[in-house]
Amino acid sequence: MEYKSLSLALKNWRLTHRLSLSDVETMTGISKSAISNYESRLRTPDLKNAKKLSDVLMVPMSDILEMSEYDRNKQK
Repeated sequence: MEYKSLSLALKNWRLTHRLSLSDVETMTGISKSAISNYESRLRTPDLKNAKKLSDVLMVPMSDILEMSEYDRNKQK
């Protein structure tokens, strides 16, 4: 796992691929506001959205959940 934080991994992936929040919304079905909240570490995805992110980012679901847990702990 390259990143500890889902927020950093998601934003880096999106910018590296020159995608807008709207593009990721179209690819995943996750709202732009939710994606923005994940990138800003204001929220973490539920299991359904974690699975969608896992598929799009092409990383194991276990990594998504581990990075989400890291972000949750940083919110406190």
